[in-house]
Amino acid sequence: MRIFSKIFFLLFILFFPTKLYSQADDMKFTRIGIEHGLSHNGAECMFQDSKGFMWFGTNTGLNRYDGYNFVVYKNDLNNPKSISSSRIKTIYEDSEETLWIGTNSGGLNKYHRKSGDFSYYKHNPDDPKSISNNYVISIHEDKSGTLWIGTYGGGLNKFDRETGEFLHYKHNPDDPKSLSYDYVTSIYEDKSGIMWIGTDGRGLDGFNIEKGEFLHYKHNPNVPNSLSSDKVSAIFEDKCGTLWVGTYGGGFQKLDRENGGFIHYRHNADSYNIEIDKFSHYSHNPGDPSFFGRDFITSIFEDKSGTLWIGTKGEGLDKFNRETGEFINYKNDPFNVNSISSNGITAFYEDRSGTSWIACASGGINKFNKRTRKFQVYLPYPDNPNSLNDNDIRSVYEDKFGTLWIGTNSKGLCKFDRKTGKFFDFMRNSKNPNSLSYNYVWQILEDSFENFWIGTYGGGLNKLNRETGEFICYKHNPDESKSLSSDMVTSIYEDKFGDLWVGTFLGGLLLLKYAHLFI
Repeated sequence: MRIFSKIFFLLFILFFPTKLYSQADDMKFTRIGIEHGLSHNGAECMFQDSKGFMWFGTNTGLNRYDGYNFVVYKNDLNNPKSISSSRIKTIYEDSEETLWIGTNSGGLNKYHRKSGDFSYYKHNPDDPKSISNNYVISIHEDKSGTLWIGTYGGGLNKFDRETGEFLHYKHNPDDPKSLSYDYVTSIYEDKSGIMWIGTDGRGLDGFNIEKGEFLHYKHNPNVPNSLSSDKVSAIFEDKCGTLWVGTYGGGFQKLDRENGGFIHYRHNADSYNIEIDKFSHYSHNPGDPSFFGRDFITSIFEDKSGTLWIGTKGEGLDKFNRETGEFINYKNDPFNVNSISSNGITAFYEDRSGTSWIACASGGINKFNKRTRKFQVYLPYPDNPNSLNDNDIRSVYEDKFGTLWIGTNSKGLCKFDRKTGKFFDFMRNSKNPNSLSYNYVWQILEDSFENFWIGTYGGGLNKLNRETGEFICYKHNPDESKSLSSDMVTSIYEDKFGDLWVGTFLGGLLLLKYAHLFI
């Protein structure tokens, strides 16, 4: 005999459209924006320093976040010790725990923790040892402790922190081993010590630091397996030693070192053909929903669990399964506050606690932690008649067949088919006397005789015939002493004798004897 049902709580927020059901793991994002103290919702970069603070660079300042509050640093023309520009492009902490900030027009900044002040390095056309350009877009410290600065228009800079002098590496059309382009977008040093330089228009460079020489990888429209685009936007080496290169307009590709070159997975409508040659391209295929929506890659990052994340310019965040070659896409849903806040991703970062942070071009900061217990969310969606019809849930019950029943506070009774993910509604119909008596369903119980009982808050007690979908209603009748004492049913319980106990609001407790009523 079953006395208690297995009851659990569902998490409900706003509306949840069916177009997001493909997000099988139903990631929940927490949004942090200007309403929480972030200086601007246009976030460009982020970093966790050695003290545990999260730093966010936006279009209107540098933000320090302790998990509760923000401290914002902006340029102040009347304060020479303020940050040199409020448009932040990159944040980096070196091995000496010094924080460096690259700005859009203010050069390179050094943050002094004790005073909260900044000192900065700007381009001086009269000083050949000054930084080559004030647009600093990337910073990296190599294994030897040397700091490298990538500028947008001034090439690559090697910075001597003791002297404050910069050595410039620029494109020289007469030197085929020079930097391929002065518009540097990214700097990445792999495990073997090769420095990779991404440029915004001339491809990818492998930099031999000792020789000061650059090896070029460029797009060639006549060579299908060449670099997919010369606009390199992201570089990342995963735990297996595979180098991933993101581009603007050409998706992303990978380098397989075992073969001494690049493996190319070329997509066609029927299959994926493997050819040993240059780059392995992952690019947009409109006919394949497992592929991410745009070829404009802004970030590539591998988290501690080994998952590879791909940020795109306009089609959200993608989780890449390297074994299957499939993607799960996370996009903004205006009906779901737990979806990612914007489809324009600018950066991805995982802090030491395992929390992942996503910077968005117009949606501020998002975060999630995969180790946090997840809930599958079911919510109403106006354009989907098979979705849950109400957010206000008062009861949940699983019957002996495994069917889930949901009582709502105004939209009647719902039956949920877990195989199809569809909900079917039973509501009050004034033209049908065999319909549910009232739409406020507070209690559900299946008794040992397989009778299905529905307690409503205002419409009495209902018995459902699950084969016909018809209801028999028991209500209060002031002229009948043995009728239901109140139409507001708040609880139903079956005892070991098969008798039903019915609790009511202001009508006391009632006992429904099967021997008198149903035999």
